[in-house]
Amino acid sequence: MKKAIYIAAISFSALMPFRSDANIIAMSVGIMDEIPAPSLKTKNMFTFQVHTNAYNELENELGEIDTSFVRHHPIDMEVAKRIHLFEETYAYFSEAAPGTFSDQKVIHKPVIYQYVHKIEKYYRKQFRAGAIPREQASEQLCKILDTAIILFYYNTDKFEKALKDTRSAADLQDLFIQIQIIESDV
Repeated sequence: MKKAIYIAAISFSALMPFRSDANIIAMSVGIMDEIPAPSLKTKNMFTFQVHTNAYNELENELGEIDTSFVRHHPIDMEVAKRIHLFEETYAYFSEAAPGTFSDQKVIHKPVIYQYVHKIEKYYRKQFRAGAIPREQASEQLCKILDTAIILFYYNTDKFEKALKDTRSAADLQDLFIQIQIIESDV
């Protein structure tokens, strides 16, 4: 009999979904609707201090890009130039090692690289579906790409951890939009 009770208790606890103590108390009292769901809007905003001329240098680099080397982007040429600069900043090709026949692509900060591409794909799909106008898509995507390019030289470990914990592209874009960049003499 003790064995059956023990097995029933173990299987019940294993089958019960993991819940926080606050949710269990709220469910037992019947006030579950009053507990707000966690949201990205309530999380802390990420703040980065960058050198004073970061945006000016970015604009200069964008102005120096030869558009004949830039791949077409369905949204507009400004997005295409920023993606080109983003690729040049975050990725490079190493020389072929003996025994290999092609260069290997090396990516710095692969978490940011991967998720920026996921956001770009999200905006491209939204634009093609007509869910977002060209101007809005261009403005928001340019802001995200500018932020990613500027943050390349700074410590982004906490931000990368937050990116890993986020799954949907809409939430990822919210994380990038919440970044506050402060220009100062570092």
